[in-house]
Amino acid sequence: ARSRVPPSCEFAMCPATSKEESLRLGQTAEINGVSITPLAVIEDSRCPIDVQCIQAGTIRLRATLRSALGMSTNIFVLGTPITTEAEIVTLTSVSPAPRAGVTIPPADYRFIFEVKKRTDFFEGKG
Repeated sequence: ARSRVPPSCEFAMCPATSKEESLRLGQTAEINGVSITPLAVIEDSRCPIDVQCIQAGTIRLRATLRSALGMSTNIFVLGTPITTEAEIVTLTSVSPAPRAGVTIPPADYRFIFEVKKRTDFFEGKG
C-alpha cells in the first residue's frame, strides 16, 4: 500500500524502472542488472553536424549482453530497443557527433545505453 508523503500529501514516486550509463568500446558495466560490453562499431552513417543531410543516418554497434538469464551478442541500432526476457535495452545516444571529413577514432566513441525492466515479465505475463 502506498501512502501520502507530507507536507503536500502527494503519493511517493515509484522507484525508477530504468537506468542508463555511458560506455567506451571494450568497457563493461552493469546497468539495472544487465552487463553490457560494446564491442565494435559496424556502421556510423550519422549526418555530420557541419553538413545538411537529407537523412539523419544511424549507427550500428555490436555489443554483448549478460544477465541472470544468459548471454547474447546483439547488433544495436541507435534508438531501436532490443527486448530480452526481462529487460528492454536501448542504445540511446552516441558521441562524439561526426564532422565532415573527420574519422572518429574507436577509442573516442561513448555509447549511452538505457536498460528498463519489463513490467509484463515481472507480472507473470512474460
